[in-house]
Amino acid sequence: MKNQLYKAKDIIGNQIISRSDGRQVGSVSDIVYDADTNRVESLVLSEGGWFSQAKVLKLSNVSDIGEDSVMIETSDLVMTEDQSPHHVHALMHENDSIRRKEVVTETGQELGFVTDIYFDSEGTVQKLEITPNVWDEITNNKQTINAQRLVTVGEDKAIIK
Repeated sequence: MKNQLYKAKDIIGNQIISRSDGRQVGSVSDIVYDADTNRVESLVLSEGGWFSQAKVLKLSNVSDIGEDSVMIETSDLVMTEDQSPHHVHALMHENDSIRRKEVVTETGQELGFVTDIYFDSEGTVQKLEITPNVWDEITNNKQTINAQRLVTVGEDKAIIK
């Protein structure tokens, strides 16, 4: 995978294609974020339902991310939720998603909420896109901050320096 930053919103909705057989194995519906490591661990292909499990692709198994598609070498890299590593399975059911989380400084100033994240080819989140409110998101009034300012991502809030 190229060494560049990827924006989560730009990847969600992209098709996932196997290079070995040209088969579209699904499309990205969400990301799995680990607050303890500040990394995107996996891509979710489908959420699952009454009679099916969610399908997951570890980010480390992605060959490349293009403007329209996520490329993998073989379709057997896609797993059901139960086949995924235990920590990925657990993260999918925790409330650790950083997107839409309210952001507060260590001094108690509310900055808004995380509308998107930028991560590198290893999955490390490098930047957070923060919007003060829904109207500002519509009007594109956003600020980007360095993810190194993150102190903690809790159940209710993300706290930054």
